[in-house]
Amino acid sequence: MRKGIALFFALLLASEALWAQQPLGITEVLLYKNGMAYIVRSGQIAAPVSLTFHPDDMNDVLKSFTAWNPDTGALYSVGYTTGIPSSRTLSRFPFDISGAQTGLGSFLVQVKGAELRLDHSGKDIQGKLVAVQETDHTTAPQTSTKDHRLTMLLKDGSLQSLWLSDIRTLEFVDPQLREQLRSYLEVLAAGRQDVTREVSVYPVPASGPIRVAYLQQFPLWKTSYRVDLGDRGNRIQGWAQIDNPTGESWDNVKVSLLSGAPVSFVMNLYEPLYTTRSRVPVPGGQVAAPRQYESAVSASVGEVLQRTLTPLDEELGRGNGQVQITTRSGTNSFNPDLVGQSRLIFQEAANLQVGDFLCRRPAYGVCADHDLRGSQQRARQENPHH
Repeated sequence: MRKGIALFFALLLASEALWAQQPLGITEVLLYKNGMAYIVRSGQIAAPVSLTFHPDDMNDVLKSFTAWNPDTGALYSVGYTTGIPSSRTLSRFPFDISGAQTGLGSFLVQVKGAELRLDHSGKDIQGKLVAVQETDHTTAPQTSTKDHRLTMLLKDGSLQSLWLSDIRTLEFVDPQLREQLRSYLEVLAAGRQDVTREVSVYPVPASGPIRVAYLQQFPLWKTSYRVDLGDRGNRIQGWAQIDNPTGESWDNVKVSLLSGAPVSFVMNLYEPLYTTRSRVPVPGGQVAAPRQYESAVSASVGEVLQRTLTPLDEELGRGNGQVQITTRSGTNSFNPDLVGQSRLIFQEAANLQVGDFLCRRPAYGVCADHDLRGSQQRARQENPHH
């Protein structure tokens, strides 16, 4: 039994080393059977107070966190560190070196055009970076290694190629680019070391006593039973096993064990959410084209009708035939005296603005249809006597 107690205290001390002591002590804990705990902290507030939490607990904390004055019931203002991932912050920089395999050559590829100051085999060279090419570098007979060839534009306008492996030092001449690189590395290091999140309570509207309550995921509390067969009577003992993952000593803390298991859910309240919006074109971005009407009957259409009807006119060769051209706007009739005047009919028909039209010659019993869109011509003999 002593060994178990010693082990428990060893784990408690290790937990305290991981988490900083909270400024407000725990006064009450309600443990539910569904693995959730309702924690109440109390104290005095005269300056901003910050409580630290694990990132995995932030969704439950933000869903239930409250801070109020127990005497007046007034609420205190609360703030918390945002959960914007470092990758989104790093995307604002003009280069990306967050990859584990990103080397100096890959970095220089992304800053082409920057002015560099190099120490190349003891010789100072300054110029603008034109190109970076990864290629084989022969260092000895039948021996080559992967290297990057840098092409520099010097101040005198000449181009010079250098091997990256021969460069001892490299410096950006532009101070803004140097500051961007320094800021990038700071954000990268902060994202790797940031393992806690803070929720701050501010003494607004006024300082005074404070009580804070929130939900947090806890290990399930467990029970075990023992039978005590004594001389004076038999007893059944019930023991509750509670785990304390907070890293704080529970001195003078009221603990309540609840057998109920209320429905609990996790909602992503901590991570920033971004919506996708539809793109709308700028009005007037395209010049409106002039309105186009269906083209008039071209001369080629008249020629088609002429080739269709002229042989029939010559074959029939009698009577005053009537040609009707039906358009979408109405019917136009022509009464030639002679068959030879059909050319005049086609010339006038060619000036009509129509789409699909039908040319009829009921007197001769001949009908010719021409579809402008399909370029399909049909002629049929309606009079069985001819």
